[in-house]
Amino acid sequence: MRKLAFPIVALLAALGGCGEKQSPFEPQSVGEVALMALTVVEVASVYSARVLTPLPDAEYMAPRAISENGTIVGSGIVEEALRPVVWEDGQPVQLPLSPWAEGYANDINNAGVIVGHDDELGAVMWTNGQLVALGVYTIGSLANGINQRGQIVGNVEYETSPPEARGFLWTHGQLSELPSLGDPPY
Repeated sequence: MRKLAFPIVALLAALGGCGEKQSPFEPQSVGEVALMALTVVEVASVYSARVLTPLPDAEYMAPRAISENGTIVGSGIVEEALRPVVWEDGQPVQLPLSPWAEGYANDINNAGVIVGHDDELGAVMWTNGQLVALGVYTIGSLANGINQRGQIVGNVEYETSPPEARGFLWTHGQLSELPSLGDPPY
């Protein structure tokens, strides 16, 4: 453990995880893109770090989740637009979105199903690289996570005064609203 402590501290410091918090959406240079996309992967109890290849012309890359087989999902800013990305074997592939939309990928399960957000469709998933809207009929919705059974959780924001956010569970095409935990604190 003592041998691992310094590299983790060094890695956190390199990623801005120690000290003053900086906005991840304000990289200082393209050279910083690779550093910000550094990940730690556990394989047979041995840790190694690798630099993920950024998308061409990316201003920023942010990995968000990793499957057990090592496929990584996240987002990148390309030409001033937020784009969902999947890295397979360290190589980035931009996921499709609806026309003129921006979006991001939040999670992936071991079957390779990816969930996230498209700002025209709301909560979405990508199956075999194909974009699928989850049918949460508001663009204020997003899919946060997916489990190995293909169940997706997320939230939807309704345009009420004050705004109301609710959680949802999507199970193989069936959408269920999750019960509220009470009144919002505002």
